[in-house]
Amino acid sequence: MPVSTGGRGSDAYSDAWNELLGSAVGGDAARKALEEVAPSEAFWSTAENVVAALRAAGFEQVRVEITELEHACSVAEYLAGRELNAGGRFGRHTLGERGWRQFLDHAEAEFRRRFGEVVRYARPVVLGVGTTT
Repeated sequence: MPVSTGGRGSDAYSDAWNELLGSAVGGDAARKALEEVAPSEAFWSTAENVVAALRAAGFEQVRVEITELEHACSVAEYLAGRELNAGGRFGRHTLGERGWRQFLDHAEAEFRRRFGEVVRYARPVVLGVGTTT
């Protein structure tokens, strides 16, 4: 049985997104929204917890590896992805369509100012495999 989860990663891009979103909707509000939507995200980001969960589910010969997945995309593509996460959905709901469009325009300009046209980063991925008899 294979399983994969995204590990927690921090980089200049996610930090900038969180900073901009937090200033638009309130940092605590955005953080609480993420915790409410994905309360176990931190749990699944460690090899030890994935091993424990697979063993608790009855799997044997459990093996877990953490690797990095590299990403490269345009600023617009990166921000489109951010719109889909819990913080982005919360921001759109909180700011309304007009406010959200204004926020995204500001975020895109700020990202281009800070980083240029291309976003490049790596995120850890937790890969787990176990067997049953």
